[in-house]
Amino acid sequence: MNNTTSSDKAVHLLAGLYQQAGQLYASAEVSASQVQQLSAALLALSQTHPALLLSQLSLTPKEQSLLALAALKQSALLCLLQRQLKLPDNWCLLMLQAVLVQPLALADSSAEFSAAQQRYPALLSLKTFPELCKALNLAAVFKLCDHKAKNRPYWQSSSTSLMVSFCWQVARLMLPGSGRFPGLEQISALFLPQADQAEFVLWQAISQDPLWLTGRFVQDEEQQLLMLIDPVAQQGMLRLVCFDKQHKVFSAITELPEYGLTLLQPRTFNDWAYCSFWQESEVQLATPDKLPNLHWLQQLASAQTVSQQSKMLQQQPELSELVKQQASVLSRQQLELDSEKHAIALIGQHNLPAVLQQSWLAQHCLLQAHPWHQQLLQFRQALQQALLLLDNSLDLLGLNSFTASTLAWCCCWPLWQQNDARLYPLVSAQGRGYLELYLKQQLWKQPQYQQLLCKVLSHLQCPPDWTVAAKQYRALPQQAQISAQALLLAAALELTLSLFSVAQDQAEQLEQSLRFLQQTSKKPLSAAAEYQQQLLVSVQPCTELSPLCNLISALGNESRQNPQISRQITA
Repeated sequence: MNNTTSSDKAVHLLAGLYQQAGQLYASAEVSASQVQQLSAALLALSQTHPALLLSQLSLTPKEQSLLALAALKQSALLCLLQRQLKLPDNWCLLMLQAVLVQPLALADSSAEFSAAQQRYPALLSLKTFPELCKALNLAAVFKLCDHKAKNRPYWQSSSTSLMVSFCWQVARLMLPGSGRFPGLEQISALFLPQADQAEFVLWQAISQDPLWLTGRFVQDEEQQLLMLIDPVAQQGMLRLVCFDKQHKVFSAITELPEYGLTLLQPRTFNDWAYCSFWQESEVQLATPDKLPNLHWLQQLASAQTVSQQSKMLQQQPELSELVKQQASVLSRQQLELDSEKHAIALIGQHNLPAVLQQSWLAQHCLLQAHPWHQQLLQFRQALQQALLLLDNSLDLLGLNSFTASTLAWCCCWPLWQQNDARLYPLVSAQGRGYLELYLKQQLWKQPQYQQLLCKVLSHLQCPPDWTVAAKQYRALPQQAQISAQALLLAAALELTLSLFSVAQDQAEQLEQSLRFLQQTSKKPLSAAAEYQQQLLVSVQPCTELSPLCNLISALGNESRQNPQISRQITA
């Protein structure tokens, strides 16, 4: 297929999506299949022609319903967020369905809506279309979309609800109304003074992807009008198409330096030729399926020289960075390392297989984009220290830090595999801690967690005694014959959970686990409170154990500064 045919096909697809969206909001009865088909088509377009979809933030077709325009603009915003926050497709698909249904109640032209209902329509749509929301699993999402209207902190909302609500808040300001179409840089200027930390993370994500400028018109120093096709500067040059103001047609494609251009307002159009400049370019987002397999890790660990190992590690930049981070912790000064050879030398050949396995699991967990990623990392770090603390206290198994770290990663890896947490806040409006409940449910009740734990221990070829321990540790005190590994695992999990729990029964369960563990050694155990204090000290410094919502991205850890949304082009 040549470029022209591909481009024409994409434009036809985009026009068809506007038509489907218009039909969706004009329907007397909206079915779940309508929403699912449209959301799937939008997700496909965001992956095959991301720039074309993102151009709809700057270009608004005439003679389309307001809600159809809002649907495409919300979808484009989600595309930006997915690219920067590396959100999995299944999560993005759920949110696409949510943004389509969110304003559905506003489609009733005979009704009058309050300002609050127009700004936060999700609850109104949930009340108006309960069966549709139930069929699409959106009830939990919509119930938490109005936290700002109720003056609740952002961490009492779920990450899914935060992003869905954010997309509507921004998209509604881009719709026709006052005759002017504000750009994202102007909307962000309105938002940022009142933005909470979660909204800052989202604005940072958007600001760091220059493709938000796709489709914007600019003017050069000679007053020539041009449209940005590719705002990602290649060697300081932007790709644009010239616009003939007299004949209202596009002409030659050109490249210009990013300086000396003036950014103009977003525009409306009635000729789909405006959208014919973007070719198919599939977005290559990292997924867990693209991780190196364990056989490759074994080959790397067994390579004959450090130079060979270094070259192999350079083939996997993300994994290499995680290995260097672990090596940095082992160095006396804990300096950042930029050399794979230096990192391997610090780790040592004997410990390299364990570090590679841990980094492999860490990369897999990072790619899950779990909404409680930082909290689970804290739990994993505390569990590693708990295993070492209790084992050393009793001279039980002689664990070293590398073995304890691998075991802690294996125990925590299944916690990243569950999707339910995306629908719930860390703490509810009633003060209920969902993180604590989630950890307890997974570690002590969910069969799937135990199955995944046994699977990963076996997959990494850990000693069989630990796979047996994974099957036994929940059996206390019903099972008479239980291994020392299982007793240590149960006590370490309870000790770590006690740092994340406020429930009184957690202290009782910890005391019970410690009593059972005591039977495996002649050395006396310290009091539970003493172990808790030692564990708390050993995991410092770390971020707060109190609930904080952090959308999964390094962006969420940056300082609170206004995102530079306008780049070098002057607005």
